[in-house]
Amino acid sequence: SALDLAKDEIRLIRLQPWLASDEIECELFTVNLEFQPQYEALSYEWGPPAETAFWITLDGKLHSVQENLWHALRDLRHKYEPRVLWIDALCINQTDTKERNHQVSQMGEIYHKAKRVIVWIGPENAGDAKAEVSIAMTFLEDVRQYEITEFLPVSSTSSGDETLKLGPYQESWDALLNLCRRSYWTRIWIIQEVVHAASIIVHCGQLKFKWSTLNRL
Repeated sequence: SALDLAKDEIRLIRLQPWLASDEIECELFTVNLEFQPQYEALSYEWGPPAETAFWITLDGKLHSVQENLWHALRDLRHKYEPRVLWIDALCINQTDTKERNHQVSQMGEIYHKAKRVIVWIGPENAGDAKAEVSIAMTFLEDVRQYEITEFLPVSSTSSGDETLKLGPYQESWDALLNLCRRSYWTRIWIIQEVVHAASIIVHCGQLKFKWSTLNRL
């Protein structure tokens, strides 16, 4: 149904838990931002069109989505409880130019009023070995718990050339750099999505870490 653009309305989706069905099932519903609805906003990249269709069930009907969003929905499902999300590709009627322009102009407010922004940088095995992502996540957890100086490179001079020795953390730094080189970080849209967020959690597949940990590093 059409949004009442004069009343600050947006659509949200209710992502059903994975125990409810093996399929990805979502329901759309309308809320007014003035009444402070509780939801999380997804920050992600649409990605290139897939050669094969990726399907979800939206309001009881089959609906095709981009491959990256399909992976996100699959991995972000809770086990038992529905998850309420705002996702531009699903919550905005992309065929209605007036609505799309209005909702795009409201995106700063939508991300600001979300209880949390989920930064989705892609599935675990997208271009990287799954084990490498696990190494990066473990490293981030270590950085969160211990003094950061323990993980910084040590400067040394040998034969007049200054080099940086990362010691036992070389593999961890390499894994983290690859995580930070994913194409998500090249999107100009993430600036407003991140700057306006009250709280941020970063997801790579089902693995996650707090934005504050990355910020500290």
